[in-house]
Amino acid sequence: MLGYLNISSSITFLHVSNLLICIELYTRASQLGAPTYTLGNPGPGGTVFYLDATNQHGLVEAPSSFDQSLNWSTATTPPLTNATSNGMFSGKTNTALINALDPSASAAAYCSHLCITTSGSACPATDSLGTQPPSSYGDWYLPSISELQQMDFVTYLNQQYWSSSEYSQTTVWGNNIGGFRGNSMAGPVIAVHYFVKNSDTLMTRCVRSF
Repeated sequence: MLGYLNISSSITFLHVSNLLICIELYTRASQLGAPTYTLGNPGPGGTVFYLDATNQHGLVEAPSSFDQSLNWSTATTPPLTNATSNGMFSGKTNTALINALDPSASAAAYCSHLCITTSGSACPATDSLGTQPPSSYGDWYLPSISELQQMDFVTYLNQQYWSSSEYSQTTVWGNNIGGFRGNSMAGPVIAVHYFVKNSDTLMTRCVRSF
């Protein structure tokens, strides 16, 4: 039996292979040209407190001048939001859950509405459609407890701050001021405590990823 070469399949495979190679080359070129950052130094919107292995991506905390003293929620009976994620980068999901399920959420709502210009000042009032001004950062969120611990380890917070990680219907995790700060094989070790959502008043510092 004669063998036949499927020209159409070969061309398709060639096109796909070339496309993958182009994507890989573009990705590597982009990474080579991307800026790198250092913990504790300025980053996109604030101070860098977490970095991935490339030192090109991570998390920044907003300048302390934007800190707010707030209840986590002002509801008489706060709802259970199930915002219990506690890992790195999980504060964003927590914040979305909190804002969706607790209309009286203060800390999460504050971070969601925060807007800081690239020069480090508060954004001017947005227009009636809520458009974010150009050259600004508006994707802030309330950090998870792990993100808060990492922030505390790098910048040494001297006050108690809210996290977005819920402990129970009425309580939330926060950092325990004066607690042990050290390092372990698993990462920073920062003392934490849970606080009452609607009666404890803690500071709020927002974070964003880059």
